[in-house]
Formats: sequence, C-alpha cells, structure tokens
Amino acid sequence: MPQDNVFVYFRYNEKDSVMVVLNNNKKEQVLDLKRFAESIGTIKKGKDIISGKEFSLQNTITIPAKTSLVIELQK
Repeated sequence: MPQDNVFVYFRYNEKDSVMVVLNNNKKEQVLDLKRFAESIGTIKKGKDIISGKEFSLQNTITIPAKTSLVIELQK
C-alpha cells in the first residue's frame, strides 16, 4: 500500500532480491525502512542497479522527487 504517494514493492528468487521504490511526489521523500523490516530482514545495505549508488537499509532512505529506484539487496 502506498504511503505519501511513495510505492514500494519487493521481488525475489532463490538467489537475488530487489526493492523497487517509486516516488510520485513533486518533493523528495524520506522513507522509514522499519515498515519493511519483514521483507528486508537482516540485510544492511543495497545498491541501486541503475546508478550504482549504495544505500544503508538500517533506518531511512531519501528518494528524490519523481524518481524510481531498483535497489539490489546485498547479503
């Protein structure tokens, strides 16, 4: 379910997991990752597969306005 017009979903298979984040707002948004603890589990970091930017997945991430991220969860 979207919160503050930010959509988040996860895709995974036996080897890989990704977190897809879509910010449809005109302003950047801060995403509280506690809401996704069940899906993130013990994973501490991820990497956007498009830009290569690394993210800490322990507290929050900031998503720029009108942006999508595909974050590969790194075990």
